[in-house]
Amino acid sequence: MNIFDLHCDTFSRMYEEKREISCNCIAVNMSELENFDFAVQTFAVWLGGDEPCPEKKYKSILNNGIDAISRFSGKISVCTNREELTECKDKGKIAAVLSLEGGSPINSAEFVERLYSDGIRTAALTWNGDNQLAGGAYGEKGLTSLGREVILKMNKLGMVLDASHLNRRSFFEAAELADNLVATHSGIDSLVPHKRNLTDEQLRVIGQKKGLIGMCYYPAFAGSDVFDGFYWAVCHICDMGLGDILAAGSDFDGAEMSPALSKPTDVKTLALYLKNRLIDEDTVNNIFFRHAWNYYHKVL
Repeated sequence: MNIFDLHCDTFSRMYEEKREISCNCIAVNMSELENFDFAVQTFAVWLGGDEPCPEKKYKSILNNGIDAISRFSGKISVCTNREELTECKDKGKIAAVLSLEGGSPINSAEFVERLYSDGIRTAALTWNGDNQLAGGAYGEKGLTSLGREVILKMNKLGMVLDASHLNRRSFFEAAELADNLVATHSGIDSLVPHKRNLTDEQLRVIGQKKGLIGMCYYPAFAGSDVFDGFYWAVCHICDMGLGDILAAGSDFDGAEMSPALSKPTDVKTLALYLKNRLIDEDTVNNIFFRHAWNYYHKVL
């Protein structure tokens, strides 16, 4: 089985707990990823928004994560473009894609160029609260003038805007500007009402932008029975005619997961569960790999 996971917080957990990517006490580790025929894992640098020196912490988490990956350079590589992704696939190496979750370090549009040079290809403007760029899921603000400048700079660089943590107001304002729009790790609000989940109107906008909906495994977003919840989310999105933008973003190492779906290899069990509930194999492969692969292969 191939897998493309749009979001995990493993870099931040490794930094905070002083762990290696080989450590089996973190969810996304080398042993787990090597259990797939081919794996693309998006590693987020997470910043909650209350750091006194967000730029310094961003760089510390990023460098620590990249250093950890470099110690396994024969097995995993950071990929910043489609050629590098293809090379990893051809060589059977794990591909790592880098993202930013929480825009607190971004104090100017020019800082986006630094993110790009650091290898960041997907960025979320906020975490759950408001900041200088936009309103988070639990905030009230809309997109700020700086937030608009940042999105336009991201467009010029070909970066992807992650809308998962934006509140409704900021989401729609940002969607009007963003060339590349995804929600890396969210759920479906009409199935599991939550400020972090996407309304049907938001889902349609992502569909119109030909983006991606990365469905999350966190029970608070997916439902207490995560397998059943994931199944109904697939049905709902397909019924809306949006099955061609379905993907998965686990949020491993960033949230308290169900024991049944707490690490990458559990996704194989989820895939089998979907097939047993008559989701065809092609759709399952599209969700867990092909849609995200095609999208990032096009955008990067």
